[in-house]
Amino acid sequence: MEHRTSLGVVYFGVGLTLGTMGTMVCLTIIRPFLPLASFPELRYIALFSPLVVGVLLGLRMRHVGLTENLRLMGALKRSLGARPH
Repeated sequence: MEHRTSLGVVYFGVGLTLGTMGTMVCLTIIRPFLPLASFPELRYIALFSPLVVGVLLGLRMRHVGLTENLRLMGALKRSLGARPH
């Protein structure tokens, strides 16, 4: 692959977006069950968790995609734990 830096940015961006969106959807679903009034610290954890999960998934996807020379979908499957075909 020639443009490894460009692919790394794309892999990171896709992983960041999917990780952030997935975490936000999960938090939206479980929000009625969270005791935010009783535990104010939980509010800050819920606030920053989409960013943390998104960055971690983006970095993992970039690393897996570039080290194993995979395409985008293969890198996504592999970084989530599934084997690409």
